[in-house]
Amino acid sequence: MRDLKSQLNLNVLITQAANNYPVSIPCPILKHTDCYYVDLQKPAYIVDKDVLGQIIYELLNKLDLTQCCTPIVIALRDSTVNRMESKGVYVLDSTNNQFIYLFGAKDQEKFFEEINQIRMDLQIDTPLLLSYISDFVDETDFKRRYTTELDCLLDLHGNLYGKHTFLDGSQEVELTLLDKTFRLNLLHWITKK
Repeated sequence: MRDLKSQLNLNVLITQAANNYPVSIPCPILKHTDCYYVDLQKPAYIVDKDVLGQIIYELLNKLDLTQCCTPIVIALRDSTVNRMESKGVYVLDSTNNQFIYLFGAKDQEKFFEEINQIRMDLQIDTPLLLSYISDFVDETDFKRRYTTELDCLLDLHGNLYGKHTFLDGSQEVELTLLDKTFRLNLLHWITKK
């Protein structure tokens, strides 16, 4: 346990550091002997945001999707993607090389409840998935090409594995953005191999 003197020494180190802007970096510390085992070397995230951005960019270009659909990243847990800390829905802006955070779980609770229910029903143990929003009616052939290409890119870039779920009309998940309702009928769950 930290005593007052060691806390004062820590404060002096922080305030008199050569770096004018010290950054705090959280780390897990097990402080009780009755804690369960945790592998501290295993990262909590599934994929790095740069790798995920590259995968989505290549998917868009290989299938020439830039005009017909927009892939979205759905993180059901904080820090699912390295350097994208909040759970929520993201979209890739490949023109400006960045992800845009569209909304979080508190912004659209029903959406996240539906996705989580599907995940539990299918007994899928990953908090990361990709889907897409589109104005066109989905064709089965398109969905097959999309999932096949995405699986290849996941394996190539990130040593990742994808499992897809096709949803029929009654199972589709509604997503409302900018006063428009989209129906997600393909969920691509991503996990490490």
